[in-house]
Amino acid sequence: AVVSTQSTGASPWCEVGISYGYIQAKYWGVGMFKYWTLQQVPNFLLAAPMFTLVGIILFSWAEGQYNRALEMQQHSRYQLIHIFSFNLAGFLHLGALTVIALFSMHVQVVTRFIVANCPFLFLYCATIKR
Repeated sequence: AVVSTQSTGASPWCEVGISYGYIQAKYWGVGMFKYWTLQQVPNFLLAAPMFTLVGIILFSWAEGQYNRALEMQQHSRYQLIHIFSFNLAGFLHLGALTVIALFSMHVQVVTRFIVANCPFLFLYCATIKR
């Protein structure tokens, strides 16, 4: 049987052709600050270790870059840019993923989302000295 959208009324996403954002907003309640409700506090507490780890990683990386810049003031501007840009993309990616996860996702998937999409998390954890 052929299904016709005209007889049942087409969903708004049919006109645009991109269904993912529409379905998430309508059926899953995903959107900017939509998940920030009192009943979700336990889920935010479960996600807090990942947010804390990412915060520590980003802060210590930025602090290390600042200290390295102070140590290398005698070097040329090109050398400094090369040193800072080597890992910059990865850490900006980690920060962006975390901001997206914190403000517009279900926090139950934060660990999966960040770990699966950002290898810099593992690289940084592997460099921590005891």
